[in-house]
Amino acid sequence: MITLSELLFADVPEDTKDEDPFISEEDAFVEAQVNAVHFDAITATLGILCDLRTALQLDETNTGLLVLRGVGLLEWSGVTDRHRTSRKVVGSSARSLDAGLELHLALTPGADLRVRGRSAVFHSLDVAALGEIPDFGSHTDQEVRSMSPRWDSAARVVRTTPLALGPGRAPR
Repeated sequence: MITLSELLFADVPEDTKDEDPFISEEDAFVEAQVNAVHFDAITATLGILCDLRTALQLDETNTGLLVLRGVGLLEWSGVTDRHRTSRKVVGSSARSLDAGLELHLALTPGADLRVRGRSAVFHSLDVAALGEIPDFGSHTDQEVRSMSPRWDSAARVVRTTPLALGPGRAPR
């Protein structure tokens, strides 16, 4: 077991096994919930922590961690007038660039996350004891946090998939 914050900075083996061939497809992240984004400016590393229990395609595990290295763009825009909001993905795309890739997540309600990096990997994870999916309207902040994956959650890595689109390649 490894914590999600440790996994953010862990080396990825060159010969990853059990890769998910669909992770780079258009809308692969639909209905996943973005719980947190962590940017480490010292190493230009970014992590996007997702709750996958409601995801339509990425449904083999309960948690996902997308890690980008060599981050050159981190852009967030969205509605921030609510105290606590579930940010579900309603559209996602990955595209190759000359020096890496760009990922765009369209979120509800009314938010966008766009990131660009030199390389990226997606970790499919099982976090034990998450329990039921939190109800953001009726559960307290403490209850929502205890029912959701967090950076200090211990997880079992089920699959690690590089998002290696390469120059000129379209997503699969």
